[in-house]
Amino acid sequence: MKKYLMTGIAAIAMCAAFTSCSRDLETMTQEELDQLEAQKAFAKYENAFVAAFGQPAADQEWGFESLPDEAGARGMTRSVDYVLLDQDPTQPKAPAQPEFSSRPTEPTFNTTVPTGTPKASKANWADNGTYYIDNDFVDLVDPQNQSNVTLYADGSNVTYQYATNQNGNGTTIIVTENSTLTLTQVGNNLSIYLAPGATLNVPNGATFKKSTAMLYLSSKSTLNCTDAVNKNRGVIFEENYQVLNNGGTIHVDTVTVDGGALLYNDGTLTAEVAVVLKNQSGELINNGGLTAPTFDQRSGGMFLNDEGGRVDIDGMTYLTNTNCVWQNKGVYTTGDMDIENTRRIYNNCKLTVTAEGTSGTGTFHFIKNSAFVLDGHASVKTDQMIWDDDCDFYMKDESLLWVVGRLLAKNDDKGYGAHGLGTGYSIIKANSIEYESGKQSRMNYWGNIFVDTDSHFPQGFDDPDNQYTGASQPHYYYSTEHKTVMFKFLDDACPIESEIESAKCHHGYTPPTPPTPPVAVASLRVMAEDLSASQASDFDFNDVVFDVEYVDDGHAKITLRAAGGTLPLRINSENGKGGWEVHEAFKVPVNTMVNTNAQAKHLTYADKAPVVLTEKFEGDFTKAHFAQTVKSIRVEVYKNKKWMLLEANRGVACCKFGCSLDKKWVDERKNIDDFYSFSEWVQGFTTTLTKKGNW
Repeated sequence: MKKYLMTGIAAIAMCAAFTSCSRDLETMTQEELDQLEAQKAFAKYENAFVAAFGQPAADQEWGFESLPDEAGARGMTRSVDYVLLDQDPTQPKAPAQPEFSSRPTEPTFNTTVPTGTPKASKANWADNGTYYIDNDFVDLVDPQNQSNVTLYADGSNVTYQYATNQNGNGTTIIVTENSTLTLTQVGNNLSIYLAPGATLNVPNGATFKKSTAMLYLSSKSTLNCTDAVNKNRGVIFEENYQVLNNGGTIHVDTVTVDGGALLYNDGTLTAEVAVVLKNQSGELINNGGLTAPTFDQRSGGMFLNDEGGRVDIDGMTYLTNTNCVWQNKGVYTTGDMDIENTRRIYNNCKLTVTAEGTSGTGTFHFIKNSAFVLDGHASVKTDQMIWDDDCDFYMKDESLLWVVGRLLAKNDDKGYGAHGLGTGYSIIKANSIEYESGKQSRMNYWGNIFVDTDSHFPQGFDDPDNQYTGASQPHYYYSTEHKTVMFKFLDDACPIESEIESAKCHHGYTPPTPPTPPVAVASLRVMAEDLSASQASDFDFNDVVFDVEYVDDGHAKITLRAAGGTLPLRINSENGKGGWEVHEAFKVPVNTMVNTNAQAKHLTYADKAPVVLTEKFEGDFTKAHFAQTVKSIRVEVYKNKKWMLLEANRGVACCKFGCSLDKKWVDERKNIDDFYSFSEWVQGFTTTLTKKGNW
């Protein structure tokens, strides 16, 4: 090999000798002519290389140094720990957990009418007064002109039309034990305290306002707001109003929490039509029981189902607003769930999406521009799932996403997908994982995710970006890095060592036999330049980038990462034939640059998923010979109508070099020396190729 790649001066001298000697060029063999062309091309390349980076050190091995057995693959071992993957800029961070309001302070009040309290009348009605009304009470003529009044409602059928001074301190109404009060009108700044066993009836559309006011329900008390004709308005809480249901029952057609109001439910909340949250600050915290046909956060709002909470939604849960925050720490069941345009959805316990008991199918619809965080040991179980574009699903240790039927992938390959964020495994279990008919959809996985499915893309897939070709038999897969559909096959194995019981937060999962996932014992990234560089800005070393990873079975995997050249370039030919032409592997024309940000230079480009060229590359992969075996993989460029070898000979300008897998390749037509300590490394002033700056 070295006879083809001599120094520039020697090559030029040899060329001169060929042209001046008595032997005619026409008598040279084709092999000798090819050698001469290669020498000329390399001489030009070498002169540009030395001008850009200096004369290489005599002992420079270009990252292909032999590794002693005891040293292992220093800096080359592929970590399966999620921290490494999190540092990858293609791996987004999971949204931070939200913060909610504290439980309101319980008011102190008399649950019966204090002795000596006068009955309210027009004659004695005044500011700051304390009165009571009963079943015989006749409305005052003009009660709204007074403020800061305390009024006890005492009786089995008390009726009162309430209004208040808009600028006053409001009125406090106390419904005594086992009494019933019907309000025919609700005004601003009204506080109502329901004693144990008390009942409050309010009209449809009743609106409670103002931050200084509060509605409090004691144990076994009831708030009613139902209308046989108009059920959509119900009761409304807004303008920072506070509601504390401390063991009572709220029974309404619709309840709306808006404009900074807080509804804290420690009892029972039943809505006949819907629970509606609005704006960024409308807040509902449930630590009791909540039942409704529809749960609606299409207009924003914050919801927390706390650890003691149980929610049953017969129909649809809408989480479809950028101001929507939803967190489940208890048990939440819904018929369907739509998630769209919000990245603040958190499930810390048990979520079930099912139409069980009906003729329909419960659908978890991950629509677009959204993120869902599934906490460790938490679970989601759904009849079916539709996964659309630009959605991230974050999973922590031993969390479970269980799709009883079909998981339909409708998402493009844009770097979104499922992210395993634990040092242990999380699980995606589905009867089948399919892509939308007529669309080249993707399923992307990061981190430690175990996929348990009877079929993954059973339709098959011809596109090499999807490295999976389809399966119709039960398969188990795991991912320890970013994968696009392709997984290692596990023979009936699962990383979860024992059955996860169906406890409060988990739907239960019975795994196959635990696996021993293979871990790469050595790995190396190769970056190459295709002999076209003539000045410093041309040396980006991204004309081809590929990884070689050896596990422990005598074979290595070669993964193509980038192709920034516009000349034909192939890897691993034998006797001048075969090999993988990198543009063909990416399924793009030769003039297209792949994964090198060529669009920034207004060049023809394509963004593609990595392509696994082979998982069965054979060679001497002992630790002492791993780097040299990688170096021996032939990389050739088709230039001047012939294939020319790209080499990395000791002490001579390199056309390729090896580095650890955490080294990023630079963008198109960027000088590698601006991003790495390349010149210092070339000349031997440093033995380590280090990154410059934060990029």
